[in-house]
Amino acid sequence: MAEVSGVEYIDANTLNPSEEVLKTIPVALAKGCRAIPIQQEDKTLVVLMAQPQNLQLLDELRFKTGLKIQPRLGFQGEVLAAIDRLYGIQDDPLPQGEATDDLAGMEFISSSSQERNVRALREMQRELQQKSKTIPAVHLVATMIKTAMARRASDIHIEPQQNETTVRFRVDGVLREFQKIPRALQNTVASRVKILSDMDIAERRAPQDGRFMVKLGDRRIDLRVSTLPTQYGEKVVIRLLESESPMKDFSALGIPPDIEQNWRKS
Repeated sequence: MAEVSGVEYIDANTLNPSEEVLKTIPVALAKGCRAIPIQQEDKTLVVLMAQPQNLQLLDELRFKTGLKIQPRLGFQGEVLAAIDRLYGIQDDPLPQGEATDDLAGMEFISSSSQERNVRALREMQRELQQKSKTIPAVHLVATMIKTAMARRASDIHIEPQQNETTVRFRVDGVLREFQKIPRALQNTVASRVKILSDMDIAERRAPQDGRFMVKLGDRRIDLRVSTLPTQYGEKVVIRLLESESPMKDFSALGIPPDIEQNWRKS
């Protein structure tokens, strides 16, 4: 690959850049671009990238850092693992008390007046309470929703591919892979979500929109669902909205006191 691309390959496992160099590319940007800063020489930043020939990513890095980017080649898996290691990121652990093994406490609430949708949510509720008999698709959908709630994700993406289906969460603006599910379960999982959202499960060639709600403890989440037909099946995107999200003060948003005072005066 290095010979074909003309870009030098570097093993990401051997990287040990200084803290000052790491600060040139914030972790969110590093994750999004699959890039790790290696060293800085004057106005040039040497960066290990999974896609060193991607001009869009190079331009974004150049714009965000204000430096000339000199790319090096690395395998994507190695780059992502090195980002976690170097930036001190753990694999998105769940907050304490948010384990996903107990799904019976989830309550699904219909936002539709259609009797069929109300029955579908009641059926989902019964299936979750019968742990030993839970249908795989039911368990998958409930688990991904509960985990996304625990990780404070804003979106769930269910993306069918040629050999498998990838589930990703958007957390702090960055899409992160949650799990891969067998290709054979793709249609079943998509149909289950469409049933909960009061969509037509027989229609797979046109985009659809729907919604339902989930209650877990004191939290009540409004889920807005959209489907889009693709080459390998229906892509499903679920937006999670806190229906009773508490207001946060400026300090909780990370705004310094001096700036807060200026805003309050104006």
